Amino acid sequence: MANKKSRKVSKASDYTSRSHYEKFAEVYNNWQEYPTDADVAKQFGIASERVKNRLRNYLGMQKRHPEMDLPPLLNRKDSDFEKGFIVYFEDYLRAEEYRIDMKTLGGKGRYVITSAMYNGDLCREWWTTLKRYAKDRDATLVVLPTKYGTSLEQLPDQLKGYVCFEDAMLNEVFRINATAHIRPTTLHPLRQVRATRRNLSEIIASPKVDLNFIPVSNNALPKVTMTTGSCTFPNYNPGMVGAKAEKQHLFGAVVVEIVDDTTFHFRQLIADDKFGVCDINMKYYHPHGIRQIDSVDTLVTGDWHVWQTCPVVREVTYGKGGIVDLLKPKFVIKHDLMDSTSISHHNQHDRVLLAQLSAAGHLSLRAELEANVDEVVYILQSSGDADIVVVRSNHDEHLDRYLTEARYMNDPTNYRIGHELVPPMVDGEMPFAWYVRKRILERIAAGELKMDGDVAMKRLKFLVRDEDFYRHGIQLGMHGDKGANGARGSLQQFLKGVGATVTGHNHTPMIDGPNWVVGTGTRLKLAYTKGLSSWCNSHVVIFPNGQRMMINIIQGAWRKV
Repeated sequence: MANKKSRKVSKASDYTSRSHYEKFAEVYNNWQEYPTDADVAKQFGIASERVKNRLRNYLGMQKRHPEMDLPPLLNRKDSDFEKGFIVYFEDYLRAEEYRIDMKTLGGKGRYVITSAMYNGDLCREWWTTLKRYAKDRDATLVVLPTKYGTSLEQLPDQLKGYVCFEDAMLNEVFRINATAHIRPTTLHPLRQVRATRRNLSEIIASPKVDLNFIPVSNNALPKVTMTTGSCTFPNYNPGMVGAKAEKQHLFGAVVVEIVDDTTFHFRQLIADDKFGVCDINMKYYHPHGIRQIDSVDTLVTGDWHVWQTCPVVREVTYGKGGIVDLLKPKFVIKHDLMDSTSISHHNQHDRVLLAQLSAAGHLSLRAELEANVDEVVYILQSSGDADIVVVRSNHDEHLDRYLTEARYMNDPTNYRIGHELVPPMVDGEMPFAWYVRKRILERIAAGELKMDGDVAMKRLKFLVRDEDFYRHGIQLGMHGDKGANGARGSLQQFLKGVGATVTGHNHTPMIDGPNWVVGTGTRLKLAYTKGLSSWCNSHVVIFPNGQRMMINIIQGAWRKV
């Protein structure tokens, strides 16, 4: 008896580690993948009858030690659960009063999706804005619940009729994932989501606004996973975890537009400090009404790569009725404007590729530079009076490397232009910027361009490496390839030392807290891309209130018309 008593556990720290219970909850709650006790048992290498013992142990631990904050378990035996509704052992809430009419979900509609925390106070101003937006845009407003700690409080009464407790397919490739139940304190919620079927994109409840593009095919578009933002105030326990969560808690939502069975668009709606939000219909929605806006502040396009630019993306971005034409940005930010195809060190030892480039006329540096001059002129002429800001990027620096290594000395095709570019580089000029400015002024002087040279030079700005460029407190002057002290760039470095950013370089769009990454303006399949791809043609817009929004060009369209 003494030995038995000595083994008696009196505090949670003496039990098997919390991760042991979390693993059980992860498997037990994943009823789609493990629908029976036998499936659950197989994951743990135990007999199926022992699953009930583990279930009892789990619930007992949860009851005796609430400070462990174990995840809730699904009640698989509940009649509502068998109908497809998610029910927890401890969560017999008044769900019917809050549940949205599921018949309103699915089909060619527009949906505004946000989240709310149990025991969280509703932000009435933001909720008013969302309802006003939904009414004006003929959209269905959807709220996904999130649970924190052991609180069993109700959701705010104002959410009755809006809450989605179960998963819902909006079309064949996009679903509302209401059953992921990611803890609202999770700093990287999308890392916690289990893999779905190959091409299924989804939105998940979280007070953060995050976005990931995930490769699914060598040729098809990637799928996306995203989080919602919140309509309730943060209500976290004091401490480091709660403090971090509160810092990244955003009043936000995502608008999802279903075009057909396999096509959709989506955009982030993130409230400003007055609980207002802009959209691409050039309206500003706020708690007290709606007003028109004349222009957006900034458009950051995906990495451009002249000679590799997708003509469809180019037309959608700068053509009549396109993004620039309708949004009228005051600043247009360009990353990797020059590709440096003709002289890139990446190509110099690939004889087959060099032969192909030669046949296409793409081994001439002068021809490539002239193509970039043409493109800059086109952008200047297509962008009203917007300033064009070219961010110093790794691809235009390929030219600098070509010159500093003097490779032009053994390159008959580019021998002459190489010698032309070296003197200004020695004088401290960026050779690419120097050439573009010079040729624009020469064309104007020759009467080839009807453009005021002084105005053109004032509107055209080439950033040097390490030059800051901020709009509304957002750093736009970094390409994303370089981090601290010359190290490779990463979003974690930017988060620690920079704050809010919009960068390029990866060609894979992403949102991770305050750090946003644009996609690419190129074709999605290039000579050097191999294997699965997460590339997408995505730009970022910054509105006059400082709000950011990602715009994706899908099958030649950037919105649902």
